Amino acid sequence: MGESERHLFPPIPLSPMAEGGRAETSRPYVVRELRKEDIRRGFLETLLNLSEVSPQLIELHEKIFEQRRRLRLTYGGRRIPVYYTVVAVWRNSEVIATATLLTELKHIHDGGLVGHVEDVSRRAGPQYRGLGAGRACVEELIRFGREIGCYKIVLDCSEKNVPFYESLGFRRHEVGMRLDLPRR
Repeated sequence: MGESERHLFPPIPLSPMAEGGRAETSRPYVVRELRKEDIRRGFLETLLNLSEVSPQLIELHEKIFEQRRRLRLTYGGRRIPVYYTVVAVWRNSEVIATATLLTELKHIHDGGLVGHVEDVSRRAGPQYRGLGAGRACVEELIRFGREIGCYKIVLDCSEKNVPFYESLGFRRHEVGMRLDLPRR
């Protein structure tokens, strides 16, 4: 098995129907950890719904993947990833959704873990709507957070996405703030 094929937990086979998707689609997908080859299979295009991404800079994104893959922390005697990025992929390996859980080791809660959900996105286009792929990715992050022992999982989202996250068990809490800094 190649380095990029190894993963902490086995892939979870899902079908759009099982995740509340439309019955008329029969193209199943799986949710699994991001692999290096996914960068060339639509991962970057999936992120375009969120912000600027330069899909033409493949080598840069492959280096980012390698750096993030190496970051681990020790918790409960296990080495766990700081970045746990999952993707939903069709049988043809096309990435259609993604989400990331960043793991933070806290001084409070006796060194407890907090998971931060980031970069939840699905591919643009009507053929990707209503399949439940984004939901399946977030559900996998929640499962993983429980597995590694997070005492909470937090996220920031736009007002229009609040009902989606509430349907997954999240609740409103405090206020999100942001300070944009110039890029170097």
